[in-house]
Amino acid sequence: MITDRRAWLLSFRSNMYRSLIPDDLRYFHDHFVCKKMIDDWSEPPVRIDGKRKPIADFTSWTLGSPIVSDKAHRLILELCGEDVEFLPFNVFRRNSFAMNVLACGNYVDTQESVLRPFPISIVFKKEVPEFPPIFKSSGVEELVFVTERFAKLVVTHGLTGIELLDPTENALFSSITGVVRNSYPGTPT
Repeated sequence: MITDRRAWLLSFRSNMYRSLIPDDLRYFHDHFVCKKMIDDWSEPPVRIDGKRKPIADFTSWTLGSPIVSDKAHRLILELCGEDVEFLPFNVFRRNSFAMNVLACGNYVDTQESVLRPFPISIVFKKEVPEFPPIFKSSGVEELVFVTERFAKLVVTHGLTGIELLDPTENALFSSITGVVRNSYPGTPT
């Protein structure tokens, strides 16, 4: 039996696949903040980067809300249920969805973590018995974390476009250098 007491940071392989560039980063200050958005949803303007690159199951848009393929959407919805909300986002002329993580809690140990000037090392509170399969935490709401159940889903179904990083290591290393640092074995490239 899997106990979801360990978590990985969800990151993207934007150097290998198409990615999206938000038109206005201020949009994310009050959107994708652990609240339902479907009733007021409209696709914000974006630009496509790497138009000649393949489209992955997870597309980089912003750390806290990836764009996912229809395949990823169906699999994640089955695993996570009401912990996520999927918003139609058809930028690639195919069914895609902005993933809005709704499972949020106070999981990060702010005394043991290095969070400023940006999240470098994230340590979770020891008293948390188990995490939801996908979640955000207060203090680092811009980041998405996943558990072993989610990681196994990614590996089993060959979902592409993400890295699952050890949150205690420098979270921005892969993004800046392009060096793959998957911490979960078997994650597709």
